[in-house]
Formats: sequence, C-alpha cells, structure tokens
Amino acid sequence: TNEQTEQRNLLPPSLHRGNNNTTIMSGYGTIPSPSEDGRRRSSISAPSRDELRKALSRVSLTDITPLQVNITQPSAAYDIMAKIMSVMAIVSFVPLFLPMFFPDDMDLGVKVAFGLSLLNMGLEYYWYTLGGSKIAFRVLSSTFSVTYGTIFVLTRDGVLDPALQDAMLGRWFGAVFNGLTFVCLAVASILGHSFVTDAMSDMMDEDVLTYPIIAHSARRMTQLWMTIFFLLFFIGVIGDPDLLSTLCLGLGFAGNFLYPKHLSNTIDQKMDLYKDEIEQWNKDHPDTELPMGM
Repeated sequence: TNEQTEQRNLLPPSLHRGNNNTTIMSGYGTIPSPSEDGRRRSSISAPSRDELRKALSRVSLTDITPLQVNITQPSAAYDIMAKIMSVMAIVSFVPLFLPMFFPDDMDLGVKVAFGLSLLNMGLEYYWYTLGGSKIAFRVLSSTFSVTYGTIFVLTRDGVLDPALQDAMLGRWFGAVFNGLTFVCLAVASILGHSFVTDAMSDMMDEDVLTYPIIAHSARRMTQLWMTIFFLLFFIGVIGDPDLLSTLCLGLGFAGNFLYPKHLSNTIDQKMDLYKDEIEQWNKDHPDTELPMGM
C-alpha cells in the first residue's frame, strides 16, 4: 500500500524491508521478520543450530551498521550522520594508536588523541540526539577521553615534578595509559556497561542482548580486550618494547575477528551448555525476534 511504501522510505539506508517479508541489514545478511502469528518458536530448536552457526559466521563486532531508533522523518543531518557513524566502530579505536605516530613529541600525540576522543564523544552524543543511537556516551570513547584527559592534565606545567612528567610521556607512558584504560573498562564492566555491548546495542533490542549465546559472546569479547589492555600495562611496566605492544594489539584484533568464527564452529557445545538458559529465555521472551538470522 502507499502507507507501507511511505514507511519503508522513512527507514535509513542501512535498513529496509524487501518484498519477501524480510528485513535486510547491511553487513549481516537477512534478518527474518516475525512469523505470521507474531510469535517466535519457544522450543530449544528455535533458532536451529545451523541457523545460528550461519548467523554467527557473518558477525563482526567492529563492523556494525547503525540501526534507526524511534525516528519518523530522517533529516539531512541524520542521513549525513548515518554515513559517519557507519565507520565510527573502527574510528573509535584510532586514539589507541595515535601516540605511536608522534614518537618525538608524545605531548602533541596526547593532545591530538585527547581531542579526537572528545570529538568521538561529541559525534556519538549528536547521533543520540538525532535518534540514531540508544546510547549518549559510549564506554570506549569515554574511556579514551578520561585516560588521555588525565595524562594531559598531569603533564601541564606546575602540576607534577618535571622529571615525573617526562617519565609519564616517555618510559612510563605505556604503563600509565594502558593501566588507566584497563581500570576504566573494568569499572564500566562492573557497573554493567561493556564497550562490546555498546557496539551491539544499536542493532538489537535490550532483550536480545540477554539471549544466552549473544551474552556469552559479549562476555568473551570483553574479557579478550580486558586481557589485552592488562598485558599492555604489564609490558609497559617491564619496559614497553614496541614489538611486544604491537604484537599484543594484533592478537586483540585477530581475536576480535576470529572469535565469531570460533563461536560458530562450537555452537553445538554452547547450545548444550546454555540449554536451560535458552529454554528459559524463550519462555520469557516469546515475542522477541532474534537478529542476524538466528
């Protein structure tokens, strides 16, 4: 009908409905629409293991297309921000590497990274005000803003002894930065705010985030990066060799890329491990559709 066509046209470019009664999300393949009776199956076989395995093989936690949140008439600003935010999952990691490009002027590197972190926070908040996100300030950008902001303040003239400031921007930079990052992420995680679930929140409902397999994946990815930042802190304490730090970060991103594939290969074990939890979740959320073809 004309009304349905108008509703489809209001959706952002990353989300539309096709004629085959499916919802398509860029980068994730087909997401099934609700069944005719509006209810998902409540048995342990819904979704099937094969469906879940195929869905997980398409997932990347650093490539998540923003999903529309309660917006009826996208503005020109919304369309522009949708394009910008589609790459923010990657850009948000950039402050992590910036100081590496300023080996002879770490103070400048800190200033640039601090500024970019604040810019990321500003863009995320603006995207939130436009209705494009459920989260005003994300954990990762907030963490980098706090971390670089702390180093920036402590290295201003007169705040600390000059020798200590030189050490903070030199020999001990890796230990200070990664130690602060680890603490911030740990506190956020304890308070129930993981940067991994941040990345997933705009592509699925809060109920879906509690689905045992999805929650398991989020925990493992959070644990992976917490481990990486702790190792980076430890490397900084013992001497901050560049090769080890680079290798450690490489392992983190490799794990980020490979874990969904590992999860899909071991989905039978995970389904058995969380059999009772999945059955209870299905009973508690009979009308909730799972994303990514699960």
